Amino acid sequence: MFNKTIILFAALLSFAVGAYAQEDELFNRLPGKWEMREGKSVIIEKWEIVSQSKMAGSSFRIRGNDTTLLETISIERIKEKLNYIPVVKGQNKNKQVRFILHPKMKNGYVFENRKHNFPQRIIYRFITDDSLHARIEGKDKRKYKFRDYYYKRLQ
Repeated sequence: MFNKTIILFAALLSFAVGAYAQEDELFNRLPGKWEMREGKSVIIEKWEIVSQSKMAGSSFRIRGNDTTLLETISIERIKEKLNYIPVVKGQNKNKQVRFILHPKMKNGYVFENRKHNFPQRIIYRFITDDSLHARIEGKDKRKYKFRDYYYKRLQ
């Protein structure tokens, strides 16, 4: 019985250490300014570290001389789980929606909220240190849909 308890404790500790390592990696790689060209527009996503357990981000669209805020975002540890918390202009009554980080995918991060109307998953995957693929996906009115964002690092 004692050996099983030790093995279980070691497995849980390993999972917890792995989860924090995943968070550390995200906090090391994501901060900075990212750009994606979309037709005549440029979408910028900007991230900065606020504390050891929180990052703040925003995304906005630039078209000509006009700049439009699309969303503000935080990634923060709440009750031992990493949460991706966007506030999207004109959606969800301009209130926060929480997505929780799920087990690591190779070079990526999956945040999920199955109760949200759309998207239910937000995925960030680093292609290189200066190239980032973000995706939102899920069901919308019983139909699966997704949107891809391919960013290059500006700084």
